[in-house]
Amino acid sequence: MPADARYRGIAADIIRRIEAGEWPAGAPLPSRRALAAEYGVGGRTDRPPGLRSAARHAHP
Repeated sequence: MPADARYRGIAADIIRRIEAGEWPAGAPLPSRRALAAEYGVGGRTDRPPGLRSAARHAHP
């Protein structure tokens, strides 16, 4: 799977988890290292600028 598609899928899952209340809106997300380990990614997959900003803006 291309890295672009993979990080978009991760961002969508983070948004889903925020909307489900797993991580309350406005609460800090787990660290990049923790998210990378959880999603089984390494290198730069967890770093595209859209990943955290997409999750941050799920509930403004």
